[in-house]
Amino acid sequence: MKPTVRLGVHFGLRLNVTPHVNYITARTRNLFGKLVNLAKAHWELDTKIIRTIYKGLVLPILCYAAASWAAKLNQHQIRKLRSAQRQALLAITRAYRTTSNDALTVLAAQTPIHLVLQERIAIYQLRKNMEIKIGNLQHTPTSEPNNGRTTAQKQ
Repeated sequence: MKPTVRLGVHFGLRLNVTPHVNYITARTRNLFGKLVNLAKAHWELDTKIIRTIYKGLVLPILCYAAASWAAKLNQHQIRKLRSAQRQALLAITRAYRTTSNDALTVLAAQTPIHLVLQERIAIYQLRKNMEIKIGNLQHTPTSEPNNGRTTAQKQ
């Protein structure tokens, strides 16, 4: 087993995020699969309930601390994350396994995982008042927040 550093996010050598992507995809597949199978055995699940489980269980695990690792993703890791999202989308839509990922996101009315990660990064950067550029929009932070006080009150 390769050495990893765990600080809520699993980093490999050279701050590689592959161990983290492997960990979170395995964890979400395992948890979601067990929960859906348990629920199928005892209750008849509505798609609204599966969508709630997806938004409350799968997305938070997949997006945890995304600002620290999601910018380092390569195409292979994004495919792995989409594969983990796919299991939930198949359960929500009850479509055939041969349905494409793009079609599943449309049918389930969900955002693709790589766009959700970009959104979480942007929200984090805005909250931390960092400089951010999204498409043609650019946010440049102010040099000093005044917290609602005037210059006379600061003295």
